[in-house]
Amino acid sequence: MSSRLQRLHEKVCSILEKAGYNVGLVSYPSGERKRSINFIAKKQDRTLLIKVIDDVDLISENEAKELKSLSIMFKAKGIIVGEKSHRGRLEDMVIYERFNIPTITPESLECLLRNGNIYIYAGRGGYYVRINGKKLKEIRESRGLSLGNVAQLLGLTRKTVYEYERGCLNTTLYKAIRIIELFGEEVLKPFSIDELEVKGEVEYPIPEETVEKEIIIHLSSRGFQVVHTRATPIDIAAQLESKSYRLFFAVKHRREKNMMPKVEALHKILKVIKAKAIAIVSNADEEKDIESLGIYTIREDQVKEFKRAENIIEQIM
Repeated sequence: MSSRLQRLHEKVCSILEKAGYNVGLVSYPSGERKRSINFIAKKQDRTLLIKVIDDVDLISENEAKELKSLSIMFKAKGIIVGEKSHRGRLEDMVIYERFNIPTITPESLECLLRNGNIYIYAGRGGYYVRINGKKLKEIRESRGLSLGNVAQLLGLTRKTVYEYERGCLNTTLYKAIRIIELFGEEVLKPFSIDELEVKGEVEYPIPEETVEKEIIIHLSSRGFQVVHTRATPIDIAAQLESKSYRLFFAVKHRREKNMMPKVEALHKILKVIKAKAIAIVSNADEEKDIESLGIYTIREDQVKEFKRAENIIEQIM
């Protein structure tokens, strides 16, 4: 990891901790560019899944899909935190998007976590602001102004002002400045941390590994919503909506000589998110160390029959 990215990680971690969040650093996979999540943070009922990257344009589509899918599944706030794009530095107090995921600077994150507000978002063609239509109408009527009067004052059409009041139309930053001059900042609608939402649906990529396929088929048949990831310590994440129940799986792949770095990274996540985990191991030697972390184990040769898996799932559910 470069010294610049290291400082950025430390800055984000400090911001989260100062805001009272329980923070888990995700250190797996080992290559920084391979991870779709760097921090998982929780405070009361709010969970944040954060990808930290210097240049936000360098995040891959697959990393974004995993961050998005896990955020949607666990009703968490998926956020990308960075400092620049290929076009230059990101502006503070502006909300951007990358692959339909809210993207902000560390300073913007700090503002939102302090219950501050951000008014500006970046869209195609420039910067935009949301209008509080109800407040605009209230002030307009209290001053005895018609829609036509306001339209004339703002240099807009009557229909545009009407759409502002209905909450169906946002405005450019340039026009927002004029609106503030006439009606005050209260007619703008800010973003809070709870309004940051990833857009889209959970994606369900099919794993190539036979063991993971067997697990996914079994869990799906039992009513679990299942997500498979490659760039987190969670190979399989499953949730049973009827019980708000979460279950994580870590699978030892053929290319992995030592499973412990993955399992230890998963253990850090479990300290933050309330969930149970099962590790699929290749031999008995790995079981003791993994189970000492409070993670259940299943031998790879037992997965196909799922005899022990059935017992463990029943026990931890």
